Amino acid sequence: MQETGGYKLEHAYTNHENGIKVYYLVLQIAHMLIQLLDKGSILGRAFPRGLGSLKNLAFRILEALRNASLSDDEYCDLCEQRIQIRFVPP
Repeated sequence: MQETGGYKLEHAYTNHENGIKVYYLVLQIAHMLIQLLDKGSILGRAFPRGLGSLKNLAFRILEALRNASLSDDEYCDLCEQRIQIRFVPP
């Protein structure tokens, strides 16, 4: 399911060897993050009724990144927090 997985990703059209590797690595990281968010407990607490689809999740993440403004102190506080992600059975 990773190859397409509903992400509507396309082939990385490049002949540059490092470009292909970087694209694949970014794809792996994105897939891992989506799996953690989808199967973990963090979103369940924040959105108890769910998000509806991966597209809605992506839109909410984009909007959060676009509208977030953190001071240096707030960012440092967030980085120092310890969290646990618990996987919940389907």
